This record gives sequence, structure tokens and C-alpha cells, in this order.
Amino acid sequence: MRRKKARGSEAARQTRLAARRGHAMETSPYRAVRAAYEPEVRKLVLELANGAEIHVPVDRLEELAGASDEELSEVEIWPLDTLHWEKLDADVSVAGLLEELLGSDRWMGILARKMGRKGGRMSTPAKARAARENGRRGGRPRKPAAARKRTTGT
Repeated sequence: MRRKKARGSEAARQTRLAARRGHAMETSPYRAVRAAYEPEVRKLVLELANGAEIHVPVDRLEELAGASDEELSEVEIWPLDTLHWEKLDADVSVAGLLEELLGSDRWMGILARKMGRKGGRMSTPAKARAARENGRRGGRPRKPAAARKRTTGT
């Protein structure tokens, strides 16, 4: 199926949107400003605009696994924040790479809940003192009636 060409005002609208997206990418603190390959440890090193430096084992990236040191050393930063290797005909999105390494919002939410549960079960001297004090006072303090209604739905 062929795409229809944008005409007149539609083309102008698409051009404005593309320019806006490009500007947002250029000013993003997470865009790559430097990319290099370290052959002694087989890692890709990215420096981001916010000063962060990320080291990624290249064998974790499907597009680069098995590539030679010579091929990997010719990494370029292309427009739209894409890492490109000409000899490998491979491209990696910096945003996609960061999401894969750091996790999507959904995955980070799952991890936060797991960490919260683990932290809630953890016993510390301060928690032990608070539990003993609550025991002397007759147990855990009751929630106000309004709070009980909100949590129980009654």
C-alpha cells in the first residue's frame, strides 16, 4: 500500500511537528554527546548531555553481538540520537538502549513495589523499639475513622 503525500497545510503541519521533536531531542539531557568503544573490556561508552557516563557490554546488544573490535570502534552518533555502525549496518536508539538498561516505567514500578515489600519486612533496631513501645500502649495505634472508611470502602 502506498502512502499518500502530504499536501499544502498538512505538509507544513508535519514539518512543524518534526522541527519541534528535533528541538526536544537536541535539548534533552539524555542525548548522547560522545560514544566510544573500549576493546579491552568490549564495552560501549556513552556520555550523555547531563554528564552521566554509561558503559554497556556490547555482547548484551543483539545488533552488536559477535562483531569485531575494529567494526565496533567505528561508532557514530547520528541525528535523532541514534548510534550507527556503518560496516555492521547497525543502528541503536539511545532512548531504547537506556530503557532496556534502566527499565521501562512499568518495570521500574514493579521493582519499586518489590523493594517496598522487602523493606517493610526488614527488621531494624528502630522498628523493634517502635513495636515494643506500641505493645506497651496496647498495640498498633488505630487509624482515624475517616481513614478507615477510605481504605475499607465503608
